[in-house]
Amino acid sequence: MGKPEFLYVLADKMVKIGQDVTLSCEANTSDVTARWEKGGNRLQCVEGKHRVGKNGTKFFLEIKNVKQEDEANYTIILQNKLGTDSCSAFVFIELKPWRAVEKEQEPIITALKNFKIYSKEVPELRFLLHGPVGAGKSSIINTLKSIFEGHQFLNCLAANSDTTSGMSFTTKYEKFSIGPLPFAFYDVMGLEPDKNSGVCIDDIIKAFEGHVPDNYKFNPNFSIFEEHRDYISNPGINNKIHCLVSVIPADKLSLISEEVLQKIKDIRAKASKLGIPQLVFMTRVDKVCEMTKEDLGKIYQSKKIKDKIAECSNKLGVTENCIFPVKNYHDEIRSNEQLNCLVLQAFTQIVYSANDYIKRWSTSQKQKSDSPQEAPPPSLPTVALPELKVKVYSNMGGSQTKPEFVTVLANKTVKAGTDVILRCEANTEYVNATWEKAGHSLKCVQGKHRVGQTGTTFYLEIKDTKQEDEGNYTLTLKNDLGSDSCSAMVFVELDEWRSVKTRQEPMITELKNFKICCDEVRELRFLLHGPVGAGKSSTINTLKSIFEGHQFINCLAANADTSSGTSFTTKYQKFSIGTLPFALYDVMGLEEGTEFEENKGVHTEDIINAFKGHIPDNYEFLFNTPMIKKHRDFISNPDINNTIHCLVSVVAADRVSLMADKVFQKMRDIRAAASTLGIPQLVLMTRVDKVCELTNADLGKIYQSKKIKDKIAECSNRLGVTENCIFPVKNYHNEIESNEKLNCLALQALTQIVYSANDYVKRWSSTRKQFE
Repeated sequence: MGKPEFLYVLADKMVKIGQDVTLSCEANTSDVTARWEKGGNRLQCVEGKHRVGKNGTKFFLEIKNVKQEDEANYTIILQNKLGTDSCSAFVFIELKPWRAVEKEQEPIITALKNFKIYSKEVPELRFLLHGPVGAGKSSIINTLKSIFEGHQFLNCLAANSDTTSGMSFTTKYEKFSIGPLPFAFYDVMGLEPDKNSGVCIDDIIKAFEGHVPDNYKFNPNFSIFEEHRDYISNPGINNKIHCLVSVIPADKLSLISEEVLQKIKDIRAKASKLGIPQLVFMTRVDKVCEMTKEDLGKIYQSKKIKDKIAECSNKLGVTENCIFPVKNYHDEIRSNEQLNCLVLQAFTQIVYSANDYIKRWSTSQKQKSDSPQEAPPPSLPTVALPELKVKVYSNMGGSQTKPEFVTVLANKTVKAGTDVILRCEANTEYVNATWEKAGHSLKCVQGKHRVGQTGTTFYLEIKDTKQEDEGNYTLTLKNDLGSDSCSAMVFVELDEWRSVKTRQEPMITELKNFKICCDEVRELRFLLHGPVGAGKSSTINTLKSIFEGHQFINCLAANADTSSGTSFTTKYQKFSIGTLPFALYDVMGLEEGTEFEENKGVHTEDIINAFKGHIPDNYEFLFNTPMIKKHRDFISNPDINNTIHCLVSVVAADRVSLMADKVFQKMRDIRAAASTLGIPQLVLMTRVDKVCELTNADLGKIYQSKKIKDKIAECSNRLGVTENCIFPVKNYHNEIESNEKLNCLALQALTQIVYSANDYVKRWSSTRKQFE
């Protein structure tokens, strides 16, 4: 017997999701104990998932049906009395593409060259890039100009983010046109943690407001002021920025200081208030993922990139579909089509978002020209069961071992009425075994449950599974030397309790052909309300994306995973849906607090006044101070075209249990007022993928999920609505291409909203005729 040494070590493996993978190595001796680790922790083998073994001096680990969570670094440690040796390898998982990647650049280039801005008054769309020093702002401009100008463009000076100088090459507010296209990028000095270093955030805010002239030289110590000779006092649409682009380096994301992140959030909050669309370029993706570095075409199959997008989303408070991972030209001197396609895909979204902003501006200008000008508004006033023992052992002459699992329980998904077995294996049979369900001792029912043990294998069989059998099951093994436990979830697919439409086109056609029952009503108006982060704005984005043919993200949406609790929506803003006679209205989110607390979201009276028709479009909400009748814009005598025709409550499925009673009370008060007026009410329950793995894997099974059914029941009880008024949906979050199953759920809900609103108008029309 010799000290263990490896003759052949483990090799890195790259596999597609759903495939099997085997890691193998060979040592100089078989007289060893072998231990496998994953990510530095002891590997817990799952029944039917992992298999470890050896054949002479060869050792192996087999992983079956690999999933996203199997991507990790695996280590084998060999040990005997003479010493130890170890080796490691990384398993990379190619996920199913979670976004589509364009493979040819020419169609995108042609579409952009032929692009026409919505308004002839705007000669070019203007985009402002901002972010920390070295993030790649200038490199993005270089990359885009290289694509469109036919040669490598290096005139926009770019800092090397691998350096530690932390100094920005950009010192001026500089404009860069993109070939002959009607687009212009503006570059600014980078953000830095120190208050007296980098660009002042007020300069960035004044820039997108249109006050900063081209070639203005930034001063880190103070911002441009109104008395500056070049300050643009009365900026027009052609001085302003039409899309704000945050640039974040993927490999430095975890290292960005809280001070810089706060500056970015402050800038975004101000842009949100002005309605400026916002996107994020996540650069340097090749620095965080070997698979992406070797093949950019696999960027949307990389778990590391997906994780980085999620991290960026949480840190900045943006939805994932606003984040575009890209690679800029760095050491390349020749054109790279995969690189170009990623950048062009992101650039196309910037262009469409900016154009949507111009479209809203143009509509607003037309409305202003159609209505008389009024004086400035006056200032407003402020104001337990016994243990189930499978086998009991005490000291019986044999040597005991502290229990540890060799294989752990695996999650199971079964159809209602079928049987399921949970099984695992331990390193010893001399234990007491206790089964629990949802943290409580499992009460076995005769003919329903069967628990047992064969040697070191332990099992639980559940026969004829029902809805109530869904839950988390835990097995705890215990003896005098210690204990160990493992858990698994049993998901029960119920019989479908609502039907799911599987094709979107018939619903889209029906809605496009829909006629309002009364000629006097120009459009049906729907008001969305609910707590901050529930998904009101994301719902609007989703519906507009379905009907407008491109991803719509101009209705700014907060990421509900963040803890800021601040609403991006500050105005009573109208969003039309394509050419349909429908309008969605977004309001500031509801927050906990009393009517006397400041800075606690929209006032309930503002929402009530809104659906009564007293609030004008684009009214800016004041925290906890409702609009008063004396306000110059208060609509004193609203008609049917000012009022709301359907009230839509938006609640996040994963937050229903966490929502404060005060928020629910506000929603109930609002609903009571709407009920008095006869306004129909529906509920959209968003983020369903966050509460149910079955639904997350397949939205088509949403009405077979016990968890979704339970969440609808909980929402019904807390909000006081019947369950058939609640529609579970998923909004676009990390997707940038169309998803028919997602669309069908949203369209089913919208169809019900439309018919409910039309019924309200029909009742109004009948009532009016009775009085005539």
